[in-house]
Amino acid sequence: VSSAVCCRLTPLQKANVVNMFQTKTGSTALAIGDGANDVSMIQEGRVGVGIMGLEGAQAALAADYAIPRFKHLKRLCCVHGRYAVVRNSLCVEYSFYKNMIIALVQFIYSNYCGYSGQTLMDGWLLAFFNFAFTSIPPLFLGVFDKDVNEDALMNEPDMFPGLADGLYFDGPTLARWFGEAIIHSIVLFYVTYPTMLAGDVQQFRVMDINMFGTVLMTSTIYLVLTKNVLHIRYWQAVQVGGFVFSYLLYLVFVLIYAAIPSLFGDTIFYYSTYTLMEDPKYWMYLFLFVIGMLFPIDVAAMFVQRQLFPTIVDTMQDRYESSN
Repeated sequence: VSSAVCCRLTPLQKANVVNMFQTKTGSTALAIGDGANDVSMIQEGRVGVGIMGLEGAQAALAADYAIPRFKHLKRLCCVHGRYAVVRNSLCVEYSFYKNMIIALVQFIYSNYCGYSGQTLMDGWLLAFFNFAFTSIPPLFLGVFDKDVNEDALMNEPDMFPGLADGLYFDGPTLARWFGEAIIHSIVLFYVTYPTMLAGDVQQFRVMDINMFGTVLMTSTIYLVLTKNVLHIRYWQAVQVGGFVFSYLLYLVFVLIYAAIPSLFGDTIFYYSTYTLMEDPKYWMYLFLFVIGMLFPIDVAAMFVQRQLFPTIVDTMQDRYESSN
């Protein structure tokens, strides 16, 4: 049985029908109603939609979402529902990615410090990594991003079923994000580590563990921020401003932090950033990590996938962009 029509049911019977469907199939039921006798059914469904109509507002008040007319259900599901899935999926995957990189870099370093618990990166930089330096891009990704034009979603019913199959949040997609995080963290550490062993930053200046950690933290932050740029499909002025602010925030923070002789008795970070910025190798690492890792791998993979193995999303993007 793929569908059922029930009529003349009591509120409890309506709720039981929804409960039975969800229990037996394991699927998510969207319960929609417009009156007080639909409240039990709406609350039983994993997604409840209430229609504000002549029978009062009880259904709308009890629902997860409220719409003025039944005709608005299509836009609620096909546009807003799809965008919510797409945005949440990318936001979660990106958050996994950036946290895996920062954790794996320190995990690799623990093998070289005898698993003593020595922190590779400065504590203040670690504290602000998620809180400030890389917090805005995933937030904007989860609020403003759109993978396909709204007109395409309303006019192409084939765009909707793919979400139930894990179009953006399935095993292969997560494996790709995790794999990239592992590769990037290994390259970040082992390309910078030889310079740490050589010990020289400039003549008469020695690279210590604090400078080593700062190089890795700076490279990681700008790599993570630039990685997010590649996955934005719908740019707005607020997103551009957010990325520019994120790029500048870290730079301004470390410049001010390095100018303070002593912070709560800690003097190890004093002037270290200025010493690094005077060394051409510091800028070479930034360019190498951000451009060298993302563009030959990520950009090339995205280009090959779009040209040789286009998805229905790619097809609709090309069709509606060319028509507009």
